[in-house]
Amino acid sequence: MTHLRREAPWRLPLAAAMTVMTLASCSNSSPMPRPSAHAPSPTSRATGSPSLVAGGPGDPALLPVPSPVPIAQAPRALLEEWHPYADGGVLTLIPDTSVPYSRPAVPTLTDGTGGATDQPTEHRWAEAFMREQAWENWAINHAQIDFVTSDIISAAAAETGLYLPEGATGLRVTGNRWPSAVRIVRVPQPAASSPPLSTSDGYAVLATYQQGWSVVAVFPDGHTTALSQQVDEPGEVDYFIGHLDASKRQLGELWFATVAGNCGGHVPTVVAQLCSA
Repeated sequence: MTHLRREAPWRLPLAAAMTVMTLASCSNSSPMPRPSAHAPSPTSRATGSPSLVAGGPGDPALLPVPSPVPIAQAPRALLEEWHPYADGGVLTLIPDTSVPYSRPAVPTLTDGTGGATDQPTEHRWAEAFMREQAWENWAINHAQIDFVTSDIISAAAAETGLYLPEGATGLRVTGNRWPSAVRIVRVPQPAASSPPLSTSDGYAVLATYQQGWSVVAVFPDGHTTALSQQVDEPGEVDYFIGHLDASKRQLGELWFATVAGNCGGHVPTVVAQLCSA
C-alpha cells in the first residue's frame, strides 16, 4: 500500500497571495487561492485521493494557479510560463499549480541493480516517476491527451494504446493508478538493443499496482469503455525503461520512459529477464 504523508499547516505569504488574486481575477477563477508550488495543500483526486507531498528538490516552481485555466483565457504571465506547450497546441488548459504535488510519497522502494546505484539516486528516480504519473493522470482526466503522447513527459512509444475513441467525449482514470511498490533494476544487455526493448537506457522502474486501474473512454450517453492497453489488474507489474529528465522547468524532474510495457503473460525472454530482476 502506498505510504502517504501530510504536511504541516502553511500560511501564504502576502506577495504570493496578491499574485494568486491577480491571476485569478484575470482568468475569471475563484478568488480563493491554493498555495503556490513551494507549499501545496491537500486535495482530492479521482486516482486514489492521495495526500500531497511537500515541494522540494526536483519539484517545479510555478506561478500559483488555483484551478485549470483555458489557454484562450489565460493572462500573459501564464502564457509566457507555459509557452513551450501552449504555443505548440499540446495543452489547451494551463494546469493548476497542485498537479505535480498531487501524488503519494514514494511507496516501498527496493534495489534490483545489485548495488550499481545508491539509495539517494534511486529515491530521486522514484520521485521523478511518481511526478510523471501525476502529470499523466491529470492530462488523462482533463482531455489533454496530446500532452501525454507528444514526447513531453515520456516518449510516445511508451504511451501505447492511449487515444480518444471515435464518439467519446473524454477519458477518465478509474481505480488507483498509483504504484504500491517500486523497484529499480538494470536493463539486460546487450539484448536491450533489440526489439521489443530497443533502448540505450540502462535502468528501469518496475511498478506494482496492487489495487488495479484502467483508463476508460466516456461517451455522451454516459457509458464508458476501457482502453484495452490501458488496464492493469490488481497486483500487475509494469516496466518503464528510461532516464531522469530535468530539462523541463515547468514540469520538474521526470522519469522519462522510452520503452514501457506489462510484465505479465507471454513476454519475450529479455522482458522476462528485466521483470524478474
